[in-house]
Amino acid sequence: MGKYIKIGLGIAVFAGAAFYGIKVAMAPRAAPVQAQQPAETSVQDSMGVAALAKGALGTVKISEDLSVPDSKLPDGCRMVKKMDPSSFFPATSNPFITEKPELVDFVATAGFGTVPLIDVSEGAAVLFSDQAGEKTGVWGLQFRSAATAANMLPLMRSIVVLKKDALLLTFYHDGSDACEVAVRRYYTGKGFESQVGGPR
Repeated sequence: MGKYIKIGLGIAVFAGAAFYGIKVAMAPRAAPVQAQQPAETSVQDSMGVAALAKGALGTVKISEDLSVPDSKLPDGCRMVKKMDPSSFFPATSNPFITEKPELVDFVATAGFGTVPLIDVSEGAAVLFSDQAGEKTGVWGLQFRSAATAANMLPLMRSIVVLKKDALLLTFYHDGSDACEVAVRRYYTGKGFESQVGGPR
């Protein structure tokens, strides 16, 4: 008798499993769950790398005309008319303004020291030359906001910087500083203010 009970129980279990399998097979299939995409890294989280990689530069353009009229420059000092693009900084115009991440990084390093490219929009360069061929140059960084530009000042090397809103300028010269002094005076007359970069 016990033998027949076991057989009956086995048949019942098998039938139940088969019924469940048929029910599952006939049930409408749910759409496959797609893998959750990782959240995009913010500009702040990546110290500007995400913005650079995605071409997010240029959200704020340099609206200031960085050209200096000959009448504001000393004798023999003039803006370079024809640029000679080099392999390390291919400037094709004067003033030269760029959104390219690698060139913005070059401007930041050459003109300001090691500056995290947080919210940097564009880089700029302006070149002057005197009769002896000595060069005077201007480096510029355009930030997204004046507050960010101000926050970057302590991170720069100890240099004098001209600041107007979110645009920062630094200078260099090979020989006499007469051309640089005149250029600084001209920019100051356009509303730039002198700031000191470097640790406080």
